[in-house]
Amino acid sequence: MKRLLVVAAFVAALVLAGGTALAWHAPAEGVPAALRQGAERGYFIWHDGDGLHLRVHARVSTRPFSGSIRTDGHFAAVHGRKLEYGDHYRLDNDKKTIRFQFRTAGAMDGLDFRVAGGSYVAFTLMVDGAQANPDGIFIGHEGWRPSSHRFTLRR
Repeated sequence: MKRLLVVAAFVAALVLAGGTALAWHAPAEGVPAALRQGAERGYFIWHDGDGLHLRVHARVSTRPFSGSIRTDGHFAAVHGRKLEYGDHYRLDNDKKTIRFQFRTAGAMDGLDFRVAGGSYVAFTLMVDGAQANPDGIFIGHEGWRPSSHRFTLRR
């Protein structure tokens, strides 16, 4: 019995430490179809075997996309993608918040990251210094849209 408890505790510790492998809520799975179909502009967010991904795109004019991403776990393996001069992101010292600002026109900028531990990732998304329109936020393959510029994905 004692050995079984030790094994169970070890397995529980592995699950908590390996939180990056746990799936996110089903609507977040897969690259948004709108991204593949060349949507005019917006935020594109998805999860796959490599972690979570956020991309921004504006086909015509330069738009500042900014915001924050928070978790109750901690962020790991945070990498910027296709960032140009003036684009930036910052991982806070506690590794629980990422803040970003990307300016894009005709291209795509973004972040790739993993979440260790934790049960949620909360997004606050802005465009041109104002709340992002939820119609321009595409999550997962089906392009699920949140009801606000602030939303949370859960495991």
